[in-house]
Amino acid sequence: SVKTRLGMEDASEFSELMKVYNKFPLEELIIHPRVQKDFYKNTPNLSAFAEAFAQSRNPVCYNGDIFCVEDYRRIREKFPELGAVMTGRGVLADPALARELRGGEKLTKSEFRKFHDLVYHTYREEVSGDRNVLFKMKELWFYMIQMFPEKDREYIRPYVEATLNSLADRYTFTAEEEKKFEDSLRNNYGYPRYEDCEEYIKKHNE
Repeated sequence: SVKTRLGMEDASEFSELMKVYNKFPLEELIIHPRVQKDFYKNTPNLSAFAEAFAQSRNPVCYNGDIFCVEDYRRIREKFPELGAVMTGRGVLADPALARELRGGEKLTKSEFRKFHDLVYHTYREEVSGDRNVLFKMKELWFYMIQMFPEKDREYIRPYVEATLNSLADRYTFTAEEEKKFEDSLRNNYGYPRYEDCEEYIKKHNE
């Protein structure tokens, strides 16, 4: 299987990419209908996905912004012949999403807490240093906070931000480092170079 976006800069690039994909017998072509420079900004380009779906000689799987049952149903209704849908960030926000998509129960508070604590304690066992665990959890919190009602988010957010900001000056990118990291992503197809990560870690390690 191959997972792809629509291109680097513009969705019009995908017609040429599809010519390449169609030359090979793929198990599945997973299409996330954004371009690389979007990262996770903007919204999935469903018009471009529809064209790609029609042109593909291989089975197609949709990926992108499936955060709830309604998102899943919307894609299924728009593309009823679609073979599969891939979730990603939605499962981080709601660990029971796959169950819900199959008609099961919504996530309970006890399940949510159990999942959160399991991830936290596993990071503590596998990742070196409280700072690194904190940054791992920060990524998870970014998605999990979407599970809370807006009024609760406003209550929770200051506590999360205070925890993170207390270390910000010491452990986050400077403007120069941030630009270098973004350039690394841009020049390496959306992935940071190992050398850049290694340099950053060494510089900020205690």
